[in-house]
Amino acid sequence: MSQNLAGINLSFIKRHPRRYRVATMENRDPLAIAFLRDEIDGSEREEREIRERVKGKWGLYVLTSSIVRSSRSVYVGQGDIWKRLLDHRKKKKKEFWEETYVLLKDSNVQFDESQTAFLESQLIKKVNDLQQVQDRYKWKLVNEQQPRPNAGNVPWMKQGPLKQLLEEAVLCFDALGSELFRELYRSENSDSNSSDETRVGNRADNRGRKIDSKPDVTHQKSDIPSKGVDFSAEGHYYKATMTLLSDRTVILLRNSEFSLSLGRVGGDKVKKKRDELIKDKKLVVSGNRLLLQEDIALKSPNEATLLVAGSNRNALIFWETLEESSDRKITLKEYYSRESSIGDSVIFHMVKDKFRASMKIDLKNRCTVLKDSKARKDHGNSADASVISLRDRLVKEKVLRDQGDHLLFCIDHVFDSPNKAAGVVAGYGVNAMNSWRLPDGTPLGVWKSSNGKND
Repeated sequence: MSQNLAGINLSFIKRHPRRYRVATMENRDPLAIAFLRDEIDGSEREEREIRERVKGKWGLYVLTSSIVRSSRSVYVGQGDIWKRLLDHRKKKKKEFWEETYVLLKDSNVQFDESQTAFLESQLIKKVNDLQQVQDRYKWKLVNEQQPRPNAGNVPWMKQGPLKQLLEEAVLCFDALGSELFRELYRSENSDSNSSDETRVGNRADNRGRKIDSKPDVTHQKSDIPSKGVDFSAEGHYYKATMTLLSDRTVILLRNSEFSLSLGRVGGDKVKKKRDELIKDKKLVVSGNRLLLQEDIALKSPNEATLLVAGSNRNALIFWETLEESSDRKITLKEYYSRESSIGDSVIFHMVKDKFRASMKIDLKNRCTVLKDSKARKDHGNSADASVISLRDRLVKEKVLRDQGDHLLFCIDHVFDSPNKAAGVVAGYGVNAMNSWRLPDGTPLGVWKSSNGKND
């Protein structure tokens, strides 16, 4: 079983998320391998694949305890990998050792002793630095002797590529599910996060409230306008929160966790969007999930659902929120059903790339386009002359204001009919009975028929 994510290829040899697995980067050198200690403590058959992969090769290795232990230990070593692992196994000095991470080169040219000695010294420095910024969940380095900073006497002009390779290895091991390497990555990249979040152990949200230093899904809002209703979704491989705004757009909140897997339907589109976010450092690989680094604005709950789950899901039942009156969870569909009626009025929406508007229809069949609705700036060739004239008049009367790429409704405005309202919003002739829709997708025409309404 294999996956590809933003240039990192993951292979789960034993089809198990914690057992023998491999990560490589496209056209790059790191070859990251992870497995449990009992996989080389067991039968000859079970350890054969691992032995064949690492035997006779020089590289870097890391032995760690399980994260479920209250005391987390880590040992960093280098040398002939298989020989060193057998030596540790025979001496039985590493009682904490449960998980193994090995770094090799993915090319035909292998590491030499000076390179691995340098990589060992750099990784030990990273772990020591991590200990300085943690006040909880510390990793304890158990190496009895620590190498000097430039172990291996690597010339300075060759140190850069090795340091870069180590950074890529940290990403690979993080993708393979290592909690240690995940914390290393987060610690080193914490400065790139927004100013309201400081180093691990001293994190605060945008209201100045301290957040527990253990990595979790504490959603914090950025400066993106986000007056709306928060919805959450949680599954085995994802945990996310979004804010639904009044114009039906959404803000997907920072620290939301996405599933790594991609579905057959829509997978290519999701991968492209995720790769863009990773390139912009808004999304990072974090174990067997993806972690959102900052709030992002999306066009709809459907887009948010696809991005989080990695596959087509029904957004109406995927997202849930707490009902204020009873603290009971209700789905987005239930919320839409209740929110579509305000007093004696029913709310409809019309959404396209260049416009996004809301309209209420009351008991007297009056159609009112609501304040803050967005209309298309220019009008199309199919626009009726009366609609063009009406748009111009509304601009002069300052009901509509030019916002550069769209026209904004500054106040609520009553129209003679849904058709006139739709024409002004879209800027061209549209079928109002099909274009105006309830939040659950029901067209205005269907709603009118089912409720015995006439124009």
